[in-house]
Amino acid sequence: MGRAFAGDGFFIDLFCAVAAVVTRPFVAAGIADSGYGAGFASWFVFAQASFVQTDAHVGRGEVNQRRRQLVEPDSTRLWSQPLPTVFGWWADKSPEWFKHFSVAFCLVVEIVVPFFIWAPRRLRLIAAGLLIFLQLAIAITGNYCFFNLLTIALCLLLIDDSVVGPDRRAVRDQSVGAPGGRALSQRLCVYIGMLVIFVTLPINAWLIFSAFKPLSRPPRVLANLYERLEPFRIVNGYGLFRVMTKDRSEIVLEGSADGIDWLPYEFKWKPGDVKRAPGWCAPHQPRLDWQMWFAALGTPRENPWLVALIFRSLQGSHEVNGLLANNPFPDKPPRYIRAMFYRYRFTTVDELRQTGAWWKREELREYLPTLSLEEFR
Repeated sequence: MGRAFAGDGFFIDLFCAVAAVVTRPFVAAGIADSGYGAGFASWFVFAQASFVQTDAHVGRGEVNQRRRQLVEPDSTRLWSQPLPTVFGWWADKSPEWFKHFSVAFCLVVEIVVPFFIWAPRRLRLIAAGLLIFLQLAIAITGNYCFFNLLTIALCLLLIDDSVVGPDRRAVRDQSVGAPGGRALSQRLCVYIGMLVIFVTLPINAWLIFSAFKPLSRPPRVLANLYERLEPFRIVNGYGLFRVMTKDRSEIVLEGSADGIDWLPYEFKWKPGDVKRAPGWCAPHQPRLDWQMWFAALGTPRENPWLVALIFRSLQGSHEVNGLLANNPFPDKPPRYIRAMFYRYRFTTVDELRQTGAWWKREELREYLPTLSLEEFR
């Protein structure tokens, strides 16, 4: 159960972003520090974070390019993403030329701009600005939990202190003539940093290269080293949502006391009632609503937790009811629960004005047959 609700790639970003925030003061301090070891440690932290950002952004850009979005620049992603916002609904109504432009802009920022991370200061700051702007645009149109904030946190290491305060490079220049005797900790920092860079740099370089040549195979030595380091999640390739959903299917749970009249369960954030506007929950990640989107991409056999959810709802669990926006059976739990499958799409502006509905839906089939407590005994 825990794996199903905590297995997404956001937690890799969470680790990287926390490391960026924690080490950011040391990077700034290392610039003005008189010890060579601290300066090298600061550069090492910056280099590792830069590799993470380059690999992550290029990986995501390569994923988007594979989806052929530049050839098919429609707006399906705005309404097929897990939890769209009301701003995503309005963005879906933008003119066609703007959709073409936004797709091209996204690909350039995710594939070309990340390499500016390694460029001189001015280009590096431009890269940081473009990457942060892209994350803000994504955050406005979709609820991607804390993902956008984590990526922005990684970009903090690209911004030096002179952008927001006095230039400390002069202090650094005055400290070049540092004493020759370095502490043991500083020496160890240099040696460990060199070792880690020596081990991880070839792997990170290969992962970036493989984003453009996915069928290529790494050298045997590099493949063996990557296999040993992969469990530590420090040099892995990364690409969010590698499979683009061109449609939106929703699972709607319905309960009944007699098996004839059915009432839907409303979730707090995922689409249900077509007249309820898409909400805003970021940076909070509603795990149940989020996981329901993934469940619609698979089968009930692949999502045993959904059967457990129905079982607890049949028992009238207060914990489960607390996860829902509306329980149609507040006094007594239903005798039957089923899961229906619908296709959802955004309505047009005219449809919203005429009906007040933000979504339009079409019933497809039964996702899970009718269940009762008798069938669990």
